[in-house]
Amino acid sequence: MLYISNVFTINMLDTHRVLCFNPVGVKAASWIAKGQCKENFKFQSLVGHADMAAVISEDLGVEIPHNRISVSLKPEDTLLVAQYKGPRLSEGTTKLPKGAIIEYWMVTNDTH
Repeated sequence: MLYISNVFTINMLDTHRVLCFNPVGVKAASWIAKGQCKENFKFQSLVGHADMAAVISEDLGVEIPHNRISVSLKPEDTLLVAQYKGPRLSEGTTKLPKGAIIEYWMVTNDTH
């Protein structure tokens, strides 16, 4: 399963293991989120704040729903993390403010 989140926490792991963190550009992240690499593709959003979901959606060009849930990642799961860097977002923000960026990271089990 592919999960899309704006955070990574150790609490997401179901067991101790070695992970790989690989940076991906916004074009690649968009391509992945749109499912252009796989037929019958689905992802699950873990983005817990509506404003951040809107900002990520705008950046990727695909709807990333607000979905405040916890998950326990399995070794076969992949996590696409949208790491926001910038000033605190104002309430109701749907676009990146000036000077802000989102870095995308693929988090996978070391055996992938």
